[in-house]
Amino acid sequence: MTLLALLLASAPDVLVLAPESMHPALKDWRASREARGLAVEVRVPGEDPAATVREVHRGSEGKLRYVLLLGDVDDVACGYRDGKAIAPFEEDPRIATDHACADLDGDALPDLAVGRVPADSRADAEALLGRVLAYEASRDFGPWRRRLNVVAGLAGFGPLADAALEATARGLLVRHVPESASLSVTWANPESPFCPDFRSLQKTVVGRFTEGALVVTYLGHGSAHALDRMRVGGTAYPILEREAASRLRALHGAPIAVIVACSTGQFDGGVDCLAEDALHAPGGPVAVVASSRVSMPYANGVFAKEMLQALFSLAPKTLGDWVGAARRRVADPGPGDADRLSIENAAALLYQPDAAKRALERTEHLFLYNLLGDPTMLLPLPAEAKVKCAKSVGRGARLSVSGSCELETGEALVELVEPRGRTVAKGDGYERANRWEVASVRAPVRAGAFEAVLAVPDGLAPGAYRVRVFVEGASGAAWGSRNVRVAERAP
Repeated sequence: MTLLALLLASAPDVLVLAPESMHPALKDWRASREARGLAVEVRVPGEDPAATVREVHRGSEGKLRYVLLLGDVDDVACGYRDGKAIAPFEEDPRIATDHACADLDGDALPDLAVGRVPADSRADAEALLGRVLAYEASRDFGPWRRRLNVVAGLAGFGPLADAALEATARGLLVRHVPESASLSVTWANPESPFCPDFRSLQKTVVGRFTEGALVVTYLGHGSAHALDRMRVGGTAYPILEREAASRLRALHGAPIAVIVACSTGQFDGGVDCLAEDALHAPGGPVAVVASSRVSMPYANGVFAKEMLQALFSLAPKTLGDWVGAARRRVADPGPGDADRLSIENAAALLYQPDAAKRALERTEHLFLYNLLGDPTMLLPLPAEAKVKCAKSVGRGARLSVSGSCELETGEALVELVEPRGRTVAKGDGYERANRWEVASVRAPVRAGAFEAVLAVPDGLAPGAYRVRVFVEGASGAAWGSRNVRVAERAP
């Protein structure tokens, strides 16, 4: 082996910047990363962490991929970027950001995956990194791994505009969330069927965090220490406040939280922000993506759409890869993205006709949204399950379903579910609005295969449905789905 090859072999894939007092907290985490074949280098951050990152990247000959900032901003300084698009709406328009450590060449695009674990002490660092390791090592392969829980606040732009925004959001969920996933929507709008009892709104939202989910995402208004409130009859009901966030305790898999709102990720404040409160909760989210300052409706919509699409279309392996891919798509989704073109056309007509100003707003949001979490953390997306069934079945008939997956043994939950684009009426109520399945059966998985028979309800309305399968095994989880049409009578 040549000297150059030896040097490159020892060059880091992962750089950790942390005060020396926290270095001992990295022992188990570092062993785990090195067991995955990742070379880890640990350094003190210096006065300019971004300069340290660039130095190590040059020495690695481009091998460096991930940067973990371990400590709050007093231990590992963040960068600041002057905000122009947000300046008219922000008391402090300096954008607190860790994106400078990801952007090596100054073009605003991420070249590395960067995340911050905002530990306050060595013990705190051990606890937060320990939660990441426990998350990756979890043998709980239950249905939390297929859940996507969406919480939304009322935009407050008027009934027609709010209804249009809801329709747009539902359309994106229909098109970009796999039918294999279990989706719930909680909308703090008294006029929506997806609104729970307003008196228990925060309790319901806490439940969506603590039931266990792959991702919980919030879209709406927020502040440094709370999400928005829903106003009913002159009384304001909180969606999620810091006290509730600090007491989150997930019953199963702790979710990754994506909070698309103003200032909930203001990690440079003198007091922990909402994202930090949630992250430090013993059973809170295992990672949070949130904005450090006021964020803007158009760019927020773009960011939420690209986070959704990057997760399920690109199937990233790590948390940092997911966030980085979404950032790049925010800047440029590439040709042929009909949804993005629709967003841009609507924004040009109703929001900002100047394309350059929209581009500036998108760029600032690359810096506004920071990852509070470990960028090397593995994402627990289920493996593929192949599903076979007839293309059509009559009401009241029995539908044979079979399939296969990489899991040798386990149990398959086979469901017949309504289409995501179905019409939901206010009178349906919150529970019915979020209940998609109309029939289900469980079947054993043996040698990677399963067979089941679904009884199609006799009173089911004819139309397009979906067969959805989730396999819970001893060594992993798998999901899959297939279209089926329910007819008046058997074909």
